[in-house]
Amino acid sequence: MLKKLLYGIIILLVVYLALCFAGPNKTYVIAKKNIQATPAAIFSQIVELRNMKNWSKWILEDSLIELTYPSQTAGIGGSYSWKSKKSGEGSMTIKSLETNKMIAYELAIKDWNTVSDVKMDLTPANNSVDVTWTLEAQKETPFYFRGMMLLMNMNGMIKKDFEKGLENLSQYLKTNPSLVSLNGFTIQESNFKTTDYLTKRATVKMQDIPTFFGNHLPEIGKAAGSSIVGFPCGIFWKWDEASMTTDMAAAMPVSSKNISNETYSVINLPNSKEYVLNYYGAYDKMKLAYESMDSVIKMNGYANPETVIEEYITDPMVEKDTSKWLTKIHFLVK
Repeated sequence: MLKKLLYGIIILLVVYLALCFAGPNKTYVIAKKNIQATPAAIFSQIVELRNMKNWSKWILEDSLIELTYPSQTAGIGGSYSWKSKKSGEGSMTIKSLETNKMIAYELAIKDWNTVSDVKMDLTPANNSVDVTWTLEAQKETPFYFRGMMLLMNMNGMIKKDFEKGLENLSQYLKTNPSLVSLNGFTIQESNFKTTDYLTKRATVKMQDIPTFFGNHLPEIGKAAGSSIVGFPCGIFWKWDEASMTTDMAAAMPVSSKNISNETYSVINLPNSKEYVLNYYGAYDKMKLAYESMDSVIKMNGYANPETVIEEYITDPMVEKDTSKWLTKIHFLVK
């Protein structure tokens, strides 16, 4: 009996040794899908790691997963980490990218003690995009694990998860074709409707912008009177970092063109395509919001906005908590 048991163990060891020889020496996976969306829409989902929760199979199917985001989650150096009983523990970091074409990540899975190179390539195909998602381990699999990888079909399992993730991404973009999330901001692609503004336009030193608004917005409000049809605005045509000046206007949307005077004049901004971001916070903390807007319009093929409108929804004289100040930022493009 003991001899039979010993023979059985030897046979199992020989079989497993054979499986180790036949098993994959490295984790390598490739999945492809044609997605009906623009390269910019797809790229915006994969360049901002907070967006993984919109389509990642592992996140969507793990209600107890804990996601941790550092200060930077988009662009080169952006990262996030996760921890859960089901999905284990790990992190992902963006290593390189080409806007609307490619993004490369480094994926570290603590439970498996592995680090892998992950890449997503976007290739335009008529009115759609061929998305190729690859993963390759940086180191070869230890020989004695290769049999287990073959038995579990590990590469096949990961490929199946990748394919499900790409399907989720496709479905999300069908449902949300004009929404982009970047750096924690949601940016909406929309159409700006032609609007008349009573304005005071001037070239202003950047340090003097608050004073310029303080001097003119109240007076514009008085002159506009019952013709006001919206919120106070700042309109910007040029922002010159070299001279630290801006070509801008303090403005109020109005329903009448016949209220101009010697100081204030009515201008019209025509119908235009636009990108809109709702920013909550102090006026001097908008840098990341602007950088996010700038990134999104560049993804969509625009070098710069034609006109920028800051629409001041919250009255700072009434609401003292700056975190509740809502400024709607409009980037008008041509």
